[in-house]
Amino acid sequence: MVSCREYSFIFIFLLSSLISFGQKEIDTLYSKSFDDLLNIYNSEPSFKMSELYIKVWLKKAKKENDIPQLLTGYEIASLLYDNEKSLEYYDSILSISLKNKKYNDYSVSAYRMKGEYFYNKRDFKRELKNYLLAKKYTNKKGESVLECLLEFNIGVVKNRIHEHEQALDIHKKNFPLAKKLLKGKFNYSYIQSIYAIANTYNYLNILDSALYYNRFGVKEALYLNEIKMINYFTLNQGITHYLKGESKISIDSLKKAFMLFKNKNDYPNISEASYYLGKSYEKMGDLSLAKRYYRKVDTIFRKTNDLLPILRSTYDFLIEDAQNNNNLKEQIDYTNQLIKLDSILYSNEIYVNKNIINDYDIPKLISTKEQLIRKLKSKEKSSKLFFVFLFVIIFVISIIAFYQKNKTKKYKKRFEEILTTKNKKSKKNKINTEINIPKEKIDIILEKIKLFESQQKFISNRITLRSLAEDFNTNTNYLSKIINYYKNESFSSYLSNLRIEYIISRLKTDAVIRKYTIKAIAKEAGFNNSESFSKTFYKTKGIKPSFFLRELEKINDLN
Repeated sequence: MVSCREYSFIFIFLLSSLISFGQKEIDTLYSKSFDDLLNIYNSEPSFKMSELYIKVWLKKAKKENDIPQLLTGYEIASLLYDNEKSLEYYDSILSISLKNKKYNDYSVSAYRMKGEYFYNKRDFKRELKNYLLAKKYTNKKGESVLECLLEFNIGVVKNRIHEHEQALDIHKKNFPLAKKLLKGKFNYSYIQSIYAIANTYNYLNILDSALYYNRFGVKEALYLNEIKMINYFTLNQGITHYLKGESKISIDSLKKAFMLFKNKNDYPNISEASYYLGKSYEKMGDLSLAKRYYRKVDTIFRKTNDLLPILRSTYDFLIEDAQNNNNLKEQIDYTNQLIKLDSILYSNEIYVNKNIINDYDIPKLISTKEQLIRKLKSKEKSSKLFFVFLFVIIFVISIIAFYQKNKTKKYKKRFEEILTTKNKKSKKNKINTEINIPKEKIDIILEKIKLFESQQKFISNRITLRSLAEDFNTNTNYLSKIINYYKNESFSSYLSNLRIEYIISRLKTDAVIRKYTIKAIAKEAGFNNSESFSKTFYKTKGIKPSFFLRELEKINDLN
Protein backbone atom coordinates (compact mmCIF):
# COMPACT_ATOMS: atom_id res chain seq x y z
CA MET A 1 0.00 0.00 0.00
CA VAL A 2 1.34 3.43 -0.97
CA SER A 3 1.80 5.79 1.99
CA CYS A 4 0.64 9.44 2.12
CA ARG A 5 4.26 10.54 2.03
CA GLU A 6 4.85 8.58 -1.17
CA TYR A 7 1.68 10.09 -2.72
CA SER A 8 2.98 13.56 -1.86
CA PHE A 9 6.34 12.81 -3.49
CA ILE A 10 4.65 11.48 -6.65
CA PHE A 11 2.36 14.54 -6.84
CA ILE A 12 5.25 17.01 -6.40
CA PHE A 13 7.28 15.16 -9.03
CA LEU A 14 4.41 15.24 -11.56
CA LEU A 15 3.66 18.90 -10.84
CA SER A 16 7.30 19.96 -11.32
CA SER A 17 7.41 17.95 -14.55
CA LEU A 18 4.29 19.71 -15.86
CA ILE A 19 5.68 23.15 -14.96
CA SER A 20 8.99 22.27 -16.63
CA PHE A 21 7.15 21.03 -19.72
CA GLY A 22 4.98 24.20 -19.85
CA GLN A 23 8.04 26.44 -19.60
CA LYS A 24 9.75 24.55 -22.40
CA GLU A 25 6.66 25.00 -24.56
CA ILE A 26 6.68 28.78 -23.92
CA ASP A 27 10.43 28.95 -24.65
CA THR A 28 9.76 27.13 -27.92
CA LEU A 29 7.11 29.72 -28.85
CA TYR A 30 9.63 32.56 -28.44
CA SER A 31 11.91 30.90 -30.98
CA LYS A 32 9.17 30.80 -33.65
CA SER A 33 8.69 33.45 -36.34
CA PHE A 34 5.75 35.87 -36.19
CA ASP A 35 4.18 34.09 -39.19
CA ASP A 36 4.35 30.79 -37.30
CA LEU A 37 2.85 32.42 -34.20
CA LEU A 38 0.01 33.83 -36.30
CA ASN A 39 -0.76 30.40 -37.74
CA ILE A 40 -0.78 28.86 -34.26
CA TYR A 41 -2.98 31.68 -32.94
CA ASN A 42 -5.49 31.33 -35.80
CA SER A 43 -5.88 27.59 -35.22
CA GLU A 44 -6.27 27.89 -31.43
CA PRO A 45 -9.89 27.55 -30.15
CA SER A 46 -9.09 28.21 -26.47
CA PHE A 47 -9.40 31.82 -25.28
CA LYS A 48 -6.81 31.33 -22.51
CA MET A 49 -4.26 29.87 -24.93
CA SER A 50 -4.97 32.68 -27.41
CA GLU A 51 -4.15 35.16 -24.64
CA LEU A 52 -0.89 33.31 -23.99
CA TYR A 53 0.14 33.43 -27.67
CA ILE A 54 -0.58 37.15 -27.87
CA LYS A 55 1.50 37.78 -24.73
CA VAL A 56 4.37 35.84 -26.29
CA TRP A 57 3.97 37.84 -29.53
CA LEU A 58 4.08 41.20 -27.72
CA LYS A 59 6.99 40.23 -25.50
CA LYS A 60 8.95 38.93 -28.49
CA ALA A 61 8.25 42.11 -30.50
CA LYS A 62 9.35 44.32 -27.60
CA LYS A 63 12.50 42.28 -27.03
CA GLU A 64 13.44 42.46 -30.73
CA ASN A 65 12.37 46.13 -30.93
CA ASP A 66 10.19 45.22 -33.92
CA ILE A 67 7.70 48.13 -33.91
CA PRO A 68 5.51 46.95 -36.85
CA GLN A 69 5.10 43.52 -35.23
CA LEU A 70 4.40 45.13 -31.87
CA LEU A 71 1.65 47.27 -33.44
CA THR A 72 0.27 44.23 -35.26
CA GLY A 73 0.26 42.31 -31.97
CA TYR A 74 -1.72 45.08 -30.28
CA GLU A 75 -4.24 44.99 -33.16
CA ILE A 76 -4.70 41.23 -32.83
CA ALA A 77 -4.95 41.49 -29.03
CA SER A 78 -7.67 44.15 -29.28
CA LEU A 79 -9.86 41.74 -31.26
CA LEU A 80 -9.81 39.21 -28.41
CA TYR A 81 -11.97 41.36 -26.15
CA ASP A 82 -15.29 43.20 -26.23
CA ASN A 83 -14.71 45.52 -23.30
CA GLU A 84 -12.44 48.34 -22.12
CA LYS A 85 -9.41 46.07 -22.56
CA SER A 86 -9.85 46.53 -26.32
CA LEU A 87 -9.65 50.31 -25.82
CA GLU A 88 -6.40 49.87 -23.87
CA TYR A 89 -4.83 48.06 -26.82
CA TYR A 90 -6.09 50.72 -29.26
CA ASP A 91 -4.50 53.37 -27.02
CA SER A 92 -1.27 51.36 -26.95
CA ILE A 93 -1.21 51.43 -30.75
CA LEU A 94 -1.85 55.19 -30.83
CA SER A 95 0.81 55.93 -28.22
CA ILE A 96 3.36 54.59 -30.73
CA SER A 97 1.85 55.27 -34.16
CA LEU A 98 0.98 58.94 -33.61
CA LYS A 99 4.66 59.73 -33.05
CA ASN A 100 5.78 58.54 -36.49
CA LYS A 101 4.02 59.23 -39.82
CA LYS A 102 5.19 55.94 -41.32
CA TYR A 103 2.80 54.18 -38.93
CA ASN A 104 -0.22 56.26 -40.00
CA ASP A 105 -2.06 53.16 -41.23
CA TYR A 106 -1.97 51.79 -37.69
CA SER A 107 -3.38 55.09 -36.36
CA VAL A 108 -6.19 54.92 -38.92
CA SER A 109 -6.94 51.32 -38.01
CA ALA A 110 -6.91 51.99 -34.24
CA TYR A 111 -9.22 55.00 -34.49
CA ARG A 112 -11.53 53.09 -36.84
CA MET A 113 -11.73 50.12 -34.47
CA LYS A 114 -12.42 52.49 -31.58
CA GLY A 115 -15.24 53.95 -33.66
CA GLU A 116 -16.70 50.48 -34.22
CA TYR A 117 -16.38 49.76 -30.48
CA PHE A 118 -18.43 52.86 -29.66
CA TYR A 119 -20.94 51.99 -32.40
CA ASN A 120 -21.61 48.67 -30.65
CA LYS A 121 -22.09 50.63 -27.43
CA ARG A 122 -24.48 52.97 -29.34
CA ASP A 123 -22.28 55.94 -28.42
CA PHE A 124 -22.55 57.60 -31.83
CA LYS A 125 -20.90 60.84 -30.77
CA ARG A 126 -17.62 59.16 -29.86
CA GLU A 127 -18.00 56.78 -32.81
CA LEU A 128 -18.07 59.67 -35.31
CA LYS A 129 -15.29 61.49 -33.47
CA ASN A 130 -12.95 58.51 -33.80
CA TYR A 131 -13.81 58.03 -37.49
CA LEU A 132 -12.95 61.67 -38.16
CA LEU A 133 -9.66 61.26 -36.29
CA ALA A 134 -8.94 58.17 -38.39
CA LYS A 135 -9.67 60.15 -41.55
CA LYS A 136 -7.10 62.74 -40.47
CA TYR A 137 -4.35 60.12 -40.71
CA THR A 138 -5.38 58.44 -43.97
CA ASN A 139 -3.10 58.84 -46.98
CA LYS A 140 -4.03 61.77 -49.20
CA LYS A 141 -4.31 59.75 -52.43
CA GLY A 142 -7.54 58.08 -51.27
CA GLU A 143 -6.45 54.69 -52.57
CA SER A 144 -6.32 52.57 -49.41
CA VAL A 145 -8.74 49.86 -48.27
CA LEU A 146 -8.74 51.40 -44.80
CA GLU A 147 -9.83 54.79 -46.12
CA CYS A 148 -12.54 53.15 -48.22
CA LEU A 149 -13.94 51.29 -45.20
CA LEU A 150 -13.64 54.42 -43.08
CA GLU A 151 -15.67 56.51 -45.52
CA PHE A 152 -18.33 53.79 -45.45
CA ASN A 153 -18.45 53.93 -41.64
CA ILE A 154 -18.78 57.71 -41.63
CA GLY A 155 -21.63 57.49 -44.15
CA VAL A 156 -23.45 54.96 -41.94
CA VAL A 157 -23.17 57.26 -38.91
CA LYS A 158 -24.44 60.20 -40.98
CA ASN A 159 -27.54 58.17 -41.81
CA ARG A 160 -27.97 57.25 -38.14
CA ILE A 161 -27.99 60.94 -37.15
CA HIS A 162 -30.41 61.95 -39.92
CA GLU A 163 -27.86 63.67 -42.17
CA HIS A 164 -28.98 61.61 -45.18
CA GLU A 165 -27.89 63.95 -47.98
CA GLN A 166 -24.35 64.03 -46.61
CA ALA A 167 -24.47 60.24 -46.20
CA LEU A 168 -25.50 59.76 -49.85
CA ASP A 169 -22.72 62.05 -51.07
CA ILE A 170 -20.17 60.07 -49.03
CA HIS A 171 -21.42 56.64 -50.17
CA LYS A 172 -21.67 57.63 -53.86
CA LYS A 173 -18.17 59.14 -53.91
CA ASN A 174 -16.78 56.12 -52.07
CA PHE A 175 -18.41 53.48 -54.31
CA PRO A 176 -15.88 53.60 -57.22
CA LEU A 177 -13.09 53.08 -54.68
CA ALA A 178 -15.01 50.20 -53.06
CA LYS A 179 -15.47 48.57 -56.47
CA LYS A 180 -11.76 48.98 -57.25
CA LEU A 181 -10.31 47.89 -53.89
CA LEU A 182 -12.91 45.63 -52.27
CA LYS A 183 -14.54 43.66 -55.08
CA GLY A 184 -12.81 40.31 -55.43
CA LYS A 185 -10.95 40.70 -52.12
CA PHE A 186 -13.47 41.90 -49.56
CA ASN A 187 -16.73 41.04 -51.29
CA TYR A 188 -18.95 41.38 -48.23
CA SER A 189 -17.76 44.96 -47.64
CA TYR A 190 -18.17 45.73 -51.35
CA ILE A 191 -21.82 44.53 -51.30
CA GLN A 192 -22.37 46.55 -48.12
CA SER A 193 -21.35 49.71 -49.99
CA ILE A 194 -24.11 49.05 -52.56
CA TYR A 195 -26.64 48.39 -49.78
CA ALA A 196 -25.67 51.67 -48.07
CA ILE A 197 -26.53 53.63 -51.24
CA ALA A 198 -29.87 51.82 -51.69
CA ASN A 199 -30.72 52.34 -48.02
CA THR A 200 -29.86 56.05 -48.14
CA TYR A 201 -32.04 56.56 -51.23
CA ASN A 202 -34.92 55.12 -49.18
CA TYR A 203 -34.24 57.63 -46.40
CA LEU A 204 -34.31 60.45 -48.98
CA ASN A 205 -37.44 59.02 -50.65
CA ILE A 206 -35.67 58.78 -54.04
CA LEU A 207 -37.35 55.47 -54.68
CA ASP A 208 -36.53 54.61 -58.30
CA SER A 209 -32.82 54.95 -57.49
CA ALA A 210 -33.36 52.82 -54.37
CA LEU A 211 -34.98 50.09 -56.51
CA TYR A 212 -32.11 50.22 -59.00
CA TYR A 213 -29.42 49.75 -56.32
CA ASN A 214 -31.48 47.05 -54.55
CA ARG A 215 -31.59 45.01 -57.77
CA PHE A 216 -27.97 45.76 -58.58
CA GLY A 217 -26.96 44.68 -55.05
CA VAL A 218 -28.83 41.36 -55.33
CA LYS A 219 -27.23 40.70 -58.73
CA GLU A 220 -23.72 41.37 -57.40
CA ALA A 221 -24.35 39.36 -54.21
CA LEU A 222 -25.40 36.34 -56.29
CA TYR A 223 -22.43 36.73 -58.62
CA LEU A 224 -19.96 36.98 -55.72
CA ASN A 225 -21.73 34.30 -53.65
CA GLU A 226 -22.45 36.69 -50.75
CA ILE A 227 -25.87 35.13 -50.23
CA LYS A 228 -26.57 36.46 -46.72
CA MET A 229 -26.39 40.05 -47.98
CA ILE A 230 -29.49 39.30 -50.10
CA ASN A 231 -31.47 39.31 -46.83
CA TYR A 232 -30.67 43.01 -46.36
CA PHE A 233 -31.66 43.88 -49.93
CA THR A 234 -34.92 41.95 -49.45
CA LEU A 235 -35.70 44.07 -46.39
CA ASN A 236 -34.67 47.28 -48.14
CA GLN A 237 -36.73 46.36 -51.20
CA GLY A 238 -39.79 45.83 -48.99
CA ILE A 239 -39.28 49.29 -47.46
CA THR A 240 -38.94 50.84 -50.93
CA HIS A 241 -42.23 49.30 -52.08
CA TYR A 242 -43.94 50.51 -48.91
CA LEU A 243 -42.70 54.06 -49.53
CA LYS A 244 -43.95 53.82 -53.13
CA GLY A 245 -47.42 52.97 -51.79
CA GLU A 246 -47.23 49.34 -52.97
CA SER A 247 -48.24 47.76 -49.66
CA LYS A 248 -49.07 44.25 -50.93
CA ILE A 249 -45.70 43.90 -52.70
CA SER A 250 -43.88 45.33 -49.68
CA ILE A 251 -45.52 42.81 -47.32
CA ASP A 252 -44.26 39.91 -49.43
CA SER A 253 -40.63 41.11 -49.28
CA LEU A 254 -40.82 42.17 -45.63
CA LYS A 255 -42.20 38.81 -44.49
CA LYS A 256 -39.35 36.99 -46.25
CA ALA A 257 -36.83 39.28 -44.61
CA PHE A 258 -38.56 38.94 -41.22
CA MET A 259 -38.27 35.12 -41.27
CA LEU A 260 -34.64 35.19 -42.46
CA PHE A 261 -33.57 37.57 -39.68
CA LYS A 262 -35.73 35.80 -37.08
CA ASN A 263 -33.84 32.56 -37.71
CA LYS A 264 -30.61 34.38 -36.86
CA ASN A 265 -31.97 36.36 -33.87
CA ASP A 266 -30.93 39.55 -35.67
CA TYR A 267 -32.99 41.88 -33.46
CA PRO A 268 -32.24 45.26 -35.13
CA ASN A 269 -33.37 43.97 -38.54
CA ILE A 270 -36.30 41.98 -37.09
CA SER A 271 -37.55 45.20 -35.47
CA GLU A 272 -37.18 47.17 -38.72
CA ALA A 273 -39.00 44.48 -40.76
CA SER A 274 -41.74 44.33 -38.10
CA TYR A 275 -42.12 48.11 -38.11
CA TYR A 276 -42.62 48.34 -41.89
CA LEU A 277 -44.96 45.33 -41.85
CA GLY A 278 -46.97 47.24 -39.25
CA LYS A 279 -46.90 50.38 -41.45
CA SER A 280 -47.97 48.38 -44.54
CA TYR A 281 -50.90 46.69 -42.79
CA GLU A 282 -51.89 50.02 -41.24
CA LYS A 283 -51.97 51.61 -44.69
CA MET A 284 -54.16 48.74 -45.94
CA GLY A 285 -56.54 49.25 -43.03
CA ASP A 286 -55.76 45.98 -41.22
CA LEU A 287 -55.10 47.53 -37.81
CA SER A 288 -55.14 44.19 -35.98
CA LEU A 289 -52.16 42.84 -37.95
CA ALA A 290 -50.47 46.25 -37.78
CA LYS A 291 -50.74 46.17 -33.99
CA ARG A 292 -49.31 42.63 -33.88
CA TYR A 293 -46.13 43.72 -35.68
CA TYR A 294 -45.78 46.99 -33.76
CA ARG A 295 -45.92 44.97 -30.57
CA LYS A 296 -43.02 42.86 -31.85
CA VAL A 297 -41.01 46.09 -32.15
CA ASP A 298 -41.91 46.95 -28.54
CA THR A 299 -40.94 43.44 -27.36
CA ILE A 300 -37.50 43.76 -28.98
CA PHE A 301 -36.96 47.21 -27.43
CA ARG A 302 -37.82 45.85 -23.96
CA LYS A 303 -35.27 43.09 -24.52
CA THR A 304 -32.41 45.09 -26.07
CA ASN A 305 -32.93 48.73 -24.97
CA ASP A 306 -31.96 49.67 -28.53
CA LEU A 307 -34.10 50.90 -31.41
CA LEU A 308 -33.54 52.82 -34.61
CA PRO A 309 -34.85 56.41 -34.22
CA ILE A 310 -37.05 55.99 -37.32
CA LEU A 311 -39.02 53.25 -35.53
CA ARG A 312 -40.09 55.67 -32.79
CA SER A 313 -43.59 56.15 -34.28
CA THR A 314 -44.33 52.55 -33.25
CA TYR A 315 -45.35 54.00 -29.89
CA ASP A 316 -47.51 56.70 -31.48
CA PHE A 317 -49.66 53.92 -32.97
CA LEU A 318 -49.69 51.78 -29.79
CA ILE A 319 -50.57 54.74 -27.54
CA GLU A 320 -53.33 55.89 -29.89
CA ASP A 321 -54.67 52.33 -30.16
CA ALA A 322 -54.76 52.02 -26.35
CA GLN A 323 -56.52 55.39 -26.17
CA ASN A 324 -59.12 54.32 -28.78
CA ASN A 325 -59.78 51.15 -26.78
CA ASN A 326 -60.00 53.17 -23.56
CA ASN A 327 -57.18 51.05 -22.09
CA LEU A 328 -55.44 53.45 -19.72
CA LYS A 329 -53.10 50.78 -18.39
CA GLU A 330 -51.61 50.11 -21.86
CA GLN A 331 -51.61 53.82 -22.67
CA ILE A 332 -49.50 54.54 -19.60
CA ASP A 333 -47.23 51.54 -20.25
CA TYR A 334 -46.49 52.57 -23.84
CA THR A 335 -46.01 56.21 -22.82
CA ASN A 336 -43.42 55.04 -20.30
CA GLN A 337 -41.72 53.03 -23.04
CA LEU A 338 -41.66 56.10 -25.27
CA ILE A 339 -40.11 58.21 -22.50
CA LYS A 340 -37.53 55.47 -21.99
CA LEU A 341 -36.70 55.40 -25.72
CA ASP A 342 -36.49 59.19 -25.95
CA SER A 343 -34.25 59.29 -22.88
CA ILE A 344 -31.84 56.84 -24.55
CA LEU A 345 -31.84 58.82 -27.79
CA TYR A 346 -31.61 62.17 -26.00
CA SER A 347 -28.80 61.02 -23.71
CA ASN A 348 -26.56 60.61 -26.73
CA GLU A 349 -25.72 64.26 -27.43
CA ILE A 350 -25.24 63.59 -31.12
CA TYR A 351 -29.02 63.48 -31.56
CA VAL A 352 -29.54 66.88 -30.00
CA ASN A 353 -29.49 69.16 -33.04
CA LYS A 354 -31.82 71.80 -34.41
CA ASN A 355 -33.37 69.43 -36.97
CA ILE A 356 -34.65 66.71 -34.67
CA ILE A 357 -34.61 68.03 -31.11
CA ASN A 358 -38.41 68.33 -31.11
CA ASP A 359 -38.75 64.60 -31.82
CA TYR A 360 -37.18 63.78 -28.47
CA ASP A 361 -38.86 66.44 -26.34
CA ILE A 362 -39.38 64.73 -22.98
CA PRO A 363 -41.26 67.73 -21.44
CA LYS A 364 -43.92 67.26 -24.15
CA LEU A 365 -44.33 63.65 -23.08
CA ILE A 366 -44.58 64.72 -19.45
CA SER A 367 -47.31 67.16 -20.50
CA THR A 368 -49.10 64.23 -22.17
CA LYS A 369 -48.77 62.29 -18.95
CA GLU A 370 -50.37 65.17 -17.06
CA GLN A 371 -53.34 64.92 -19.40
CA LEU A 372 -53.52 61.22 -18.62
CA ILE A 373 -53.50 62.06 -14.94
CA ARG A 374 -56.53 64.34 -15.41
CA LYS A 375 -58.34 61.46 -17.15
CA LEU A 376 -57.39 59.07 -14.37
CA LYS A 377 -59.14 61.31 -11.81
CA SER A 378 -62.48 60.50 -13.38
CA LYS A 379 -61.90 56.73 -13.21
CA GLU A 380 -62.66 54.28 -10.45
CA LYS A 381 -60.73 54.26 -7.19
CA SER A 382 -58.44 51.50 -8.44
CA SER A 383 -57.17 53.78 -11.19
CA LYS A 384 -55.74 56.16 -8.55
CA LEU A 385 -52.78 53.81 -8.28
CA PHE A 386 -51.82 54.78 -11.80
CA PHE A 387 -52.13 58.44 -10.90
CA VAL A 388 -49.72 58.01 -8.00
CA PHE A 389 -47.39 56.01 -10.20
CA LEU A 390 -47.33 58.66 -12.91
CA PHE A 391 -46.93 61.48 -10.41
CA VAL A 392 -43.91 59.73 -8.91
CA ILE A 393 -42.36 59.31 -12.36
CA ILE A 394 -42.88 62.99 -13.20
CA PHE A 395 -41.54 64.04 -9.81
CA VAL A 396 -38.48 61.78 -10.12
CA ILE A 397 -37.78 63.01 -13.66
CA SER A 398 -38.09 66.64 -12.46
CA ILE A 399 -35.80 66.02 -9.48
CA ILE A 400 -33.25 64.23 -11.66
CA ALA A 401 -33.39 67.02 -14.25
CA PHE A 402 -32.97 69.69 -11.53
CA TYR A 403 -30.16 67.73 -9.87
CA GLN A 404 -28.36 67.13 -13.16
CA LYS A 405 -28.62 70.78 -14.13
CA ASN A 406 -27.19 71.96 -10.80
CA LYS A 407 -24.50 69.28 -10.79
CA THR A 408 -23.40 70.20 -14.32
CA LYS A 409 -23.32 73.88 -13.36
CA LYS A 410 -21.15 73.13 -10.29
CA TYR A 411 -18.86 70.83 -12.29
CA LYS A 412 -18.33 73.47 -14.98
CA LYS A 413 -17.48 76.07 -12.33
CA ARG A 414 -14.96 73.70 -10.75
CA PHE A 415 -13.56 72.87 -14.17
CA GLU A 416 -12.97 76.58 -14.88
CA GLU A 417 -11.31 76.95 -11.48
CA ILE A 418 -8.95 74.07 -12.29
CA LEU A 419 -8.00 75.75 -15.59
CA THR A 420 -7.43 79.18 -14.08
CA THR A 421 -6.13 78.42 -10.55
CA LYS A 422 -2.41 77.79 -10.17
CA ASN A 423 -1.10 74.98 -7.98
CA LYS A 424 -1.18 75.77 -4.29
CA LYS A 425 2.26 76.38 -2.83
CA SER A 426 3.51 74.60 0.25
CA LYS A 427 3.56 76.50 3.51
CA LYS A 428 6.83 78.30 4.27
CA ASN A 429 9.26 77.41 7.05
CA LYS A 430 7.94 77.57 10.55
CA ILE A 431 9.83 77.31 13.86
CA ASN A 432 12.11 74.30 13.41
CA THR A 433 11.96 73.26 17.02
CA GLU A 434 8.29 72.33 16.63
CA ILE A 435 9.22 69.07 14.91
CA ASN A 436 12.44 68.42 16.84
CA ILE A 437 14.69 67.80 13.82
CA PRO A 438 18.05 69.54 13.30
CA LYS A 439 17.84 72.46 10.88
CA GLU A 440 20.68 71.05 8.72
CA LYS A 441 18.79 67.78 8.33
CA ILE A 442 15.57 69.61 7.45
CA ASP A 443 17.30 71.70 4.77
CA ILE A 444 18.85 68.62 3.15
CA ILE A 445 15.56 66.71 3.09
CA LEU A 446 13.62 69.72 1.75
CA GLU A 447 16.16 70.08 -1.05
CA LYS A 448 15.74 66.40 -1.91
CA ILE A 449 11.95 66.79 -1.86
CA LYS A 450 12.28 69.71 -4.25
CA LEU A 451 14.40 67.58 -6.60
CA PHE A 452 11.96 64.65 -6.25
CA GLU A 453 9.11 66.93 -7.38
CA SER A 454 11.00 68.62 -10.23
CA GLN A 455 12.11 65.26 -11.66
CA GLN A 456 8.51 63.96 -11.39
CA LYS A 457 9.61 60.75 -9.69
CA PHE A 458 6.23 60.65 -7.92
CA ILE A 459 4.57 59.13 -11.01
CA SER A 460 6.12 55.74 -10.18
CA ASN A 461 3.43 53.55 -8.58
CA ARG A 462 6.10 51.87 -6.41
CA ILE A 463 6.84 54.93 -4.28
CA THR A 464 6.22 54.41 -0.55
CA LEU A 465 7.21 56.42 2.53
CA ARG A 466 9.86 53.80 3.34
CA SER A 467 11.32 53.64 -0.20
CA LEU A 468 11.49 57.45 -0.42
CA ALA A 469 13.09 57.72 3.02
CA GLU A 470 15.75 55.24 1.91
CA ASP A 471 16.36 57.26 -1.29
CA PHE A 472 16.77 60.41 0.85
CA ASN A 473 19.13 58.59 3.26
CA THR A 474 16.88 59.35 6.22
CA ASN A 475 14.24 57.58 8.28
CA THR A 476 10.46 57.44 7.78
CA ASN A 477 9.81 59.36 11.01
CA TYR A 478 11.86 62.40 9.89
CA LEU A 479 10.45 62.35 6.36
CA SER A 480 6.84 62.01 7.54
CA LYS A 481 7.20 64.88 10.05
CA ILE A 482 8.82 67.21 7.50
CA ILE A 483 6.14 66.55 4.87
CA ASN A 484 3.36 66.96 7.47
CA TYR A 485 4.87 70.26 8.66
CA TYR A 486 6.14 71.90 5.46
CA LYS A 487 3.55 70.53 3.02
CA ASN A 488 0.73 70.66 5.58
CA GLU A 489 -0.56 67.20 4.57
CA SER A 490 0.06 63.51 5.12
CA PHE A 491 2.51 61.63 2.92
CA SER A 492 -0.24 59.78 1.03
CA SER A 493 -2.16 63.05 0.38
CA TYR A 494 1.05 64.78 -0.68
CA LEU A 495 1.85 62.00 -3.18
CA SER A 496 -1.73 61.87 -4.55
CA ASN A 497 -1.92 65.66 -4.98
CA LEU A 498 1.39 65.75 -6.87
CA ARG A 499 0.11 63.06 -9.24
CA ILE A 500 -3.25 64.79 -9.81
CA GLU A 501 -1.60 68.16 -10.57
CA TYR A 502 0.88 66.44 -12.87
CA ILE A 503 -1.78 64.60 -14.91
CA ILE A 504 -3.97 67.73 -15.15
CA SER A 505 -1.00 69.60 -16.61
CA ARG A 506 -0.41 66.75 -19.10
CA LEU A 507 -4.06 66.62 -20.13
CA LYS A 508 -4.17 70.38 -20.75
CA THR A 509 -1.27 70.27 -23.20
CA ASP A 510 -1.04 66.74 -24.61
CA ALA A 511 -3.74 65.87 -27.19
CA VAL A 512 -2.57 62.24 -27.39
CA ILE A 513 -3.08 61.40 -23.72
CA ARG A 514 -6.59 62.89 -23.87
CA LYS A 515 -7.52 59.98 -26.17
CA TYR A 516 -6.50 57.42 -23.49
CA THR A 517 -9.00 55.52 -21.36
CA ILE A 518 -9.35 56.52 -17.69
CA LYS A 519 -7.44 53.37 -16.73
CA ALA A 520 -4.54 54.26 -19.03
CA ILE A 521 -4.46 57.87 -17.74
CA ALA A 522 -4.44 56.59 -14.16
CA LYS A 523 -1.33 54.50 -14.90
CA GLU A 524 0.36 57.53 -16.51
CA ALA A 525 -0.18 59.46 -13.25
CA GLY A 526 1.21 56.66 -11.06
CA PHE A 527 -2.03 55.21 -9.67
CA ASN A 528 -2.44 51.46 -9.47
CA ASN A 529 -6.01 51.44 -10.78
CA SER A 530 -8.69 53.69 -12.27
CA GLU A 531 -10.89 53.53 -9.15
CA SER A 532 -8.30 55.06 -6.79
CA PHE A 533 -7.42 57.65 -9.45
CA SER A 534 -11.05 58.70 -9.98
CA LYS A 535 -11.75 58.90 -6.23
CA THR A 536 -8.61 60.98 -5.61
CA PHE A 537 -9.35 63.25 -8.58
CA TYR A 538 -12.90 63.85 -7.35
CA LYS A 539 -11.79 64.37 -3.75
CA THR A 540 -9.08 66.83 -4.82
CA LYS A 541 -10.86 68.75 -7.57
CA GLY A 542 -14.55 68.17 -6.92
CA ILE A 543 -15.31 66.75 -10.38
CA LYS A 544 -14.90 63.40 -12.07
CA PRO A 545 -11.95 62.94 -14.46
CA SER A 546 -14.35 61.88 -17.25
CA PHE A 547 -16.16 65.24 -16.99
CA PHE A 548 -12.84 67.11 -16.97
CA LEU A 549 -11.77 65.28 -20.16
CA ARG A 550 -15.06 66.02 -21.93
CA GLU A 551 -14.84 69.72 -21.14
CA LEU A 552 -11.20 69.84 -22.29
CA GLU A 553 -12.23 68.21 -25.59
CA LYS A 554 -15.02 70.77 -26.06
CA ILE A 555 -12.50 73.60 -25.67
CA ASN A 556 -10.13 71.80 -28.05
CA ASP A 557 -12.93 71.35 -30.63
CA LEU A 558 -13.81 75.06 -30.44
CA ASN A 559 -10.17 76.01 -30.90
